[in-house]
Amino acid sequence: MRFSSFLAFIAVGIIGPDRDLAVASAATNLFEAHVIPGGVDNTDYLESISHYLYVDYDDDGGGITNDDDAGAIISTSYIPVDADADADADADGGREHDIPGVDEVGGDSVLGEISNIFADPTVEATAVTSAIDMLDDRIICGYQGWYGFPGDGAPIKRWRHWFRVNVTAPAYEDVMVDFYPAIDEYDPGDLMISGVKMPDGTYAKFFSSARPNVVLRHFQWMATHGISGVFHHRFMTDSGNTPIHATRTMILRNVRDAAEATGRLFAVSYDIAGNGNDVLERLKNDWINLVDGEGITSSSQYIHQNGLPVLHVYGIGFTSIPVDDTTGVQNLINWFQSTVAGKYRVFFIGGVPGRWRDQVGDSRTGTAWKNIYDSLDGIHPWHVGRWSDATTFDTYYSNYIANDVAYCKQRGIRYMPTIWPGFSWHNLKSQSDPRPPINSVPRRGGNFMWNQAYKYASNTDITTIFCAQFDEVDEGTAIFKVTARKSDLPLPTDGWLGLDADGISLPSDWYLRLTGEAQLMLEGSRPLTSTLPLTHVPTSRPTLVPTAKPTSRSPSAYPTTKSPTAKPSSARPTTKSPTANPTTKSPTANPTTKSPTAKPSSAKPTSKPSSARPTSKPSSARPTRKPSSMPTRKPSKPT
Repeated sequence: MRFSSFLAFIAVGIIGPDRDLAVASAATNLFEAHVIPGGVDNTDYLESISHYLYVDYDDDGGGITNDDDAGAIISTSYIPVDADADADADADGGREHDIPGVDEVGGDSVLGEISNIFADPTVEATAVTSAIDMLDDRIICGYQGWYGFPGDGAPIKRWRHWFRVNVTAPAYEDVMVDFYPAIDEYDPGDLMISGVKMPDGTYAKFFSSARPNVVLRHFQWMATHGISGVFHHRFMTDSGNTPIHATRTMILRNVRDAAEATGRLFAVSYDIAGNGNDVLERLKNDWINLVDGEGITSSSQYIHQNGLPVLHVYGIGFTSIPVDDTTGVQNLINWFQSTVAGKYRVFFIGGVPGRWRDQVGDSRTGTAWKNIYDSLDGIHPWHVGRWSDATTFDTYYSNYIANDVAYCKQRGIRYMPTIWPGFSWHNLKSQSDPRPPINSVPRRGGNFMWNQAYKYASNTDITTIFCAQFDEVDEGTAIFKVTARKSDLPLPTDGWLGLDADGISLPSDWYLRLTGEAQLMLEGSRPLTSTLPLTHVPTSRPTLVPTAKPTSRSPSAYPTTKSPTAKPSSARPTTKSPTANPTTKSPTANPTTKSPTAKPSSAKPTSKPSSARPTSKPSSARPTRKPSSMPTRKPSKPT
């Protein structure tokens, strides 16, 4: 049997003889376009059949495991993931409304599945029906991307987040951040001089997230250090047709383009803090516009889980956020999971309070809220500020997180805890009385963060971790490159935070490196260790050249799908196999992108091929995580 006919046979078998056979025909034609010389151009043809790939015949929103519709050939899904949140509710009443954070996620599983078959014609037919699980064994960072200056090309046309609003000649008194970014790798044209003086008499410069090369630089750092990707925060305040919202969309495009150029992943995370109940309807409309108008879920790098695009919505159930309409919140979740047309459906992750399960402290109470939490596909509690050192973390983990994990596993809900390196918002809260001290929660040279990474990686039921945050210098949780030494900080140096604040000399990329090492430990490529695996020695940085957006989105850029044997029951390997990812496309598939030269073997690929893990069981390894142990789940919906 010709393979193209066999593919059609698979489609017909899934759809059934009485169903619309256009899908089977589209699958056959798609294969013919790739194997016949002079066939239809890949990109154009994939777009031409996108209708069939979005079809959900019985309108149940089901993913690829459903046997009552076209299954893997036509189903899509989405998964929400919360990216940004604020400090401990117990300490400050919850996340600050003026600096919320959110992101969205989406994508098309079918294009990825079919393109994998084209990439390897010998792949077994079972690959067509396997799910794309892009959250498995990954640390995903929250990405604010909210910084700007006048003349940066954004519609807002003012300083954003570096200084207080409407400041024209900013000085230190106007500063809203505690860390000063390391600026030596940004293009000079992407920097703006401020009124803040440096020790040598020059003036401090700041970047803008509206500049594509700035965002690209950040994603190149991720690729260099093996960081998988981000949840980009999308705030729902001012979500109408305003300069602020237009700027957010502009930066989301930068994120998408940078992810595609570097092989990183991204998804949208909505933040509903600072809004009332009317935000629920506005959020739906905004998502429809992102899917239809921006094509955001069509990106090859958009995160999917269980065959659906991922969407994260932060702000569900917080006492400090005035979205209290339980019927409206439940309807929003139901809408994304099953009510709306198939191409808008998502794998829905809720950004919830730290004490969501026992409904105390920062969480709203009542049966309706419990039902809302239980109906989520994924749960991401905001943990920033919940502990201040190793002892308080261990106590919090034992009392709450471990029990949260068990609760979610029993119900088939993905649990995504928050990891954070430290906390400081001395300048952001400069007008508070009393003013918070600098370095409120010390990083302790990385030990504070690594203790969390070790604990999370040791729990085989934790398969995804949210890192807060990649670029959050407002609250001092950033892991990207910042000024390492106090002596190099702007004046007054006591008003800023350097990486040597705890008496340890560190390189500017220390927390990028540490996050990459934590990723390796989570995925099983590094043995579990409770001590820092790195030495405090600066390393030479690679030369990274900004790269333009790819001119087309090749189907081969879609992540390779895990086969059913991708996660064997054998133990997780303690060392990384040199052939761990033989079929994975390099993040440098874009021919114009320069490959990072540092740590090439540890860079996390965009997906995990079936051969990613050895099947032999190393005697000293801990058990391999098994996503299959998390049951496939369809939450009950109120009638």
